[in-house]
Amino acid sequence: MSLQTLVNQAFSEIGLGAVSQVVGNGDENVVKGLALANRAGIELRDATDAADYWPVIRKQFLFNLAGQGPFTGTFNYGSPTITGIVFTGAGAGLSAVQPGWQVSSQYVLPDTAIVSVNVGAGTALMNQNANTLNGSIFTTAVDTALAFGQEAYPLPSDLNYFIPSTDWDRNFRWQLLGPVNAQEWQVLKSGISPVGPRIRYRLMAGQIYLNPSPFIQTGNIAPVTDLIVMEYAGINWVAPVSTPTVASQQLFQADTDVCVAFPEDLITLSLKWRMLRAIGNSYAEEFEEYQRAMNRRTGRETVPRNLPLNARAGQLRLLNSQQVPDTGFGT
Repeated sequence: MSLQTLVNQAFSEIGLGAVSQVVGNGDENVVKGLALANRAGIELRDATDAADYWPVIRKQFLFNLAGQGPFTGTFNYGSPTITGIVFTGAGAGLSAVQPGWQVSSQYVLPDTAIVSVNVGAGTALMNQNANTLNGSIFTTAVDTALAFGQEAYPLPSDLNYFIPSTDWDRNFRWQLLGPVNAQEWQVLKSGISPVGPRIRYRLMAGQIYLNPSPFIQTGNIAPVTDLIVMEYAGINWVAPVSTPTVASQQLFQADTDVCVAFPEDLITLSLKWRMLRAIGNSYAEEFEEYQRAMNRRTGRETVPRNLPLNARAGQLRLLNSQQVPDTGFGT
């Protein structure tokens, strides 16, 4: 059902009459109708637990950790420049290292990042000076092992919000820890604390920041390429007529646009009571009709689990205390 069709359906049912054009129409009621149709879709998208019963807006965010190494290089105490960098691993090498990537070496402090890289000269500038080795001052450290890893990754362009407890490192089969708050993040980045193997994350500036960075995670300087996964609710719910099944817009923009994330009759029913309210008429009956339809549709959009009252639920059972022996498990 296109925007024009659902607006005409709603208008006809409340006595306003059909229109030949919605987008670009200067009639006051049509302008209201377009704005309220978009408002109806936005509220359905952003409703509490919307990701639980609108499957179209549920998506997966998958990305691989990125790092380069191992390398060898020379550190000078009190200097932010690494010189004589030689790539000893396999891959793109120093040319792939980007500003902002973290540096892993026994001669750098935590949260030391790359400012710039000169591939031809084999040098890299850090945002902190090379520091002590185990508390002892050194002068020059030649052919020292080091690596670089990407700490921040861009978020999905259509992200509305992440679905809790869906964040996993699929290589290690560990759930991520987070999102951590500002205070916890600064303890990790600025304090003296054990790194540990589990990945923690924080959302900032349109990116997801990971700690520890990839190469530190394994306890050595070899970078890893773990696959990270998180589920999220997308922000788009409208599709153009050219791709009528792919939600790629946040609003109706043309008369031929269609709503693909929610049942279109909910937009129509929502538009009816909103229009009646906007023009100063009674809308209680239409609002109740919309609420009843909403309750029906949210219960049917996803397949609910059985909840038997007189027997155990016949669901997939994972390992529990009834299936694990007291001793010898895993041997």
